[in-house]
Amino acid sequence: MRQWLRRWVVRGALVVVALALLAVLVHPSHLAICGLMIPVLVLVALLQKTSGRWRAPALLTLVVLLAIAERSAFEFAAETVANKKVTYTPHITARLIIDGPGMAYLEETCPNQEEPTCALYEALSWSDDPYRLTVSHIIFERSKELGSFRLMTPQDQQRVAVGQRDFFISVLLSQPIATTFAFAENAYQQLLRYSIWMTVPTESTLENARRLARLDDDQLDLIQSGRLTADRSWIASVTKVHGIIYALSFGVIAIILLWPGRVPGRIKLFALLILVGIFTNALVCGGVSQPADRYGARVMWLLPFTATFLVLFLPRRRVRPDTGVHA
Repeated sequence: MRQWLRRWVVRGALVVVALALLAVLVHPSHLAICGLMIPVLVLVALLQKTSGRWRAPALLTLVVLLAIAERSAFEFAAETVANKKVTYTPHITARLIIDGPGMAYLEETCPNQEEPTCALYEALSWSDDPYRLTVSHIIFERSKELGSFRLMTPQDQQRVAVGQRDFFISVLLSQPIATTFAFAENAYQQLLRYSIWMTVPTESTLENARRLARLDDDQLDLIQSGRLTADRSWIASVTKVHGIIYALSFGVIAIILLWPGRVPGRIKLFALLILVGIFTNALVCGGVSQPADRYGARVMWLLPFTATFLVLFLPRRRVRPDTGVHA
């Protein structure tokens, strides 16, 4: 019996690792979230005394390493087979510029040939339209009024994209307090955004797709042809209901976590890790990209799930058959 259970535990762990790896591979933000969760799990393992305390951090580290290996293999194949260099859009650079610390650093540093991002700083001055200073416009816009990054030469675009990690380090070292505050503010704003309007597209979403993604009318028809998208007036009301549910759920979680002896310690730890994961999602998505409802909507359902899970573990009052008294 023990061997049979052990085999199914091993198989279950392999399935979990495979699903986690698939999730990490589909979007770069998932890889960042998993990477930031590793120190949290290591800290939890150090505070535990159980025999299997290192399994979770070991499995998550394995997932992150496999994801990094996959990306390295993809980049190697692109360079050797297709003779193309893989570069990632400079979301971190754009975020730092919009938040202020990056712009302040560039104002002090540029012009400087050794700083690749100075080319983007110059491109941002080609128009005085204030709406060009958004992450989406910096990254994707091609018009003369709102564009910047896409209007640069391919060589400068590649230099800015490749140098975004060094740019982040330079800005952090130059303005550590302002940069930390900006990331914290973005994470907080992200926690407050959970509407489904970006998943069930509104007219503004379709307009952005038309302008930024260059989708034609036939492609837009495919997006808005679903039954739910025919009438979007209900989204505002649903968002309010969701907000109430999430607030109540968080309150239930907080009360149970702070109430000593109500649920087992491991169950509390499980719930606490979910809360840390939600905050990490907000930190990565809101801080690196920009606060957006789609980032919150994909994880906020975990609050009512966790609240329900904790309630199920609350001790039940039993009635003694002989006295009818609750025990």
